[in-house]
Amino acid sequence: MGFAGLFEYACGCFLIREICWLPSIDETYKLVATVAIIVGGIWGVSTWCHQERLRRVKENPGFECQMEISQSKLSDGDILLAIDVITMNTGVLPLWPATEDASISVKAIDLPRSQRFIEEEADSKPDAVFFPAAGRGRMRLEPSTRTVFSAFFKAKANQLYSVQFDLPANHTGQVWHWKKRRVVYASDKSAKAQAT
Repeated sequence: MGFAGLFEYACGCFLIREICWLPSIDETYKLVATVAIIVGGIWGVSTWCHQERLRRVKENPGFECQMEISQSKLSDGDILLAIDVITMNTGVLPLWPATEDASISVKAIDLPRSQRFIEEEADSKPDAVFFPAAGRGRMRLEPSTRTVFSAFFKAKANQLYSVQFDLPANHTGQVWHWKKRRVVYASDKSAKAQAT
């Protein structure tokens, strides 16, 4: 075998290898393109889901509200109601409600003479309305923080009262408005004696 034969043999092997690799390169390209499309689709869906969750959290903030009422008997026989409204921002974004307009209202309710549902007059005005954060300006409620609104009311003994807390939204177009309502019986027997 001379030089020409050796050259011909080498060219033949190279062409065979080239022809064998062409389908593999094409298939590899198709596989890489398919994987890229799938990964891009998964990333796009996960990004959209994350943005949608953040949008829902922003539009529907998490907020919890508890009302604690303690009673103390005064020397004149009346009952002092100590009202604490504990609010907590359970969301992930700060809230700016109209805290200066937050109110705690107390209204006496007539007890029925027989066993039945207690009816409260819808248009009756409360006996007292207190604005615990008036004059403090707009407060920012940070996530995972507690804010307490307090008020004190001198109640008549053995009387039923409706206590309501209102926290309106600010004037930026937010649609939520938080309310918490409880009914408490000012009893001279359950209240602790308190000096005035």
